[in-house]
Amino acid sequence: MWEREIVFVLFLKDMLEVAFDLIDKEVHVDWPILKRALVHSIWTPNKKYTKEGEDIVCEELTEEEQSLYDGYVMSTRKREFERYGIEVNTNAGAPNKAVALVRRMLGVQYGVKKRKVVAIRQWCAVDDLRPVSLNLVVQVSCILGHCSVMNDEGENNKNINTNVIIIIDIVIIVIIIFIIVLLTVFCTCLGDI
Repeated sequence: MWEREIVFVLFLKDMLEVAFDLIDKEVHVDWPILKRALVHSIWTPNKKYTKEGEDIVCEELTEEEQSLYDGYVMSTRKREFERYGIEVNTNAGAPNKAVALVRRMLGVQYGVKKRKVVAIRQWCAVDDLRPVSLNLVVQVSCILGHCSVMNDEGENNKNINTNVIIIIDIVIIVIIIFIIVLLTVFCTCLGDI
């Protein structure tokens, strides 16, 4: 008999929480070939969320901004559906009809800061924002600390315990060597028969 287990949990967040999690953060866009981008602001049918200083500001859209928002929705639908075959829920009154305005990554410049080589990402200008359906924004996260992002000062943005990473890597290498030795012994035993 099948047992029912929780496979995943769906959390419905308030749009302000989503804006706090995404604005001014690095994400991936343009599925299926994901490209890095920096979220500048998030627009919904009635509100826009932007960052001023350290605070996320929620403002009502003016009539001019609402027509601009409608243009964003039309351009994202055209690009996502007609070009990639992705249909995001764009029905009138849909609760998830949010658009993220992103700055695409142009390239990476390498420099030396505090005796370390750091990658300094170059982003499009704010005048060249690109609308993307919020449902297709992929947030970047590190698994087991195997990624490290250096800021412009050459400091890690995440505190990563490198000793744990080294131990995990050593254990994986030992397991691979053990499997190779077992396969070699097994093959030689078959050759003797």
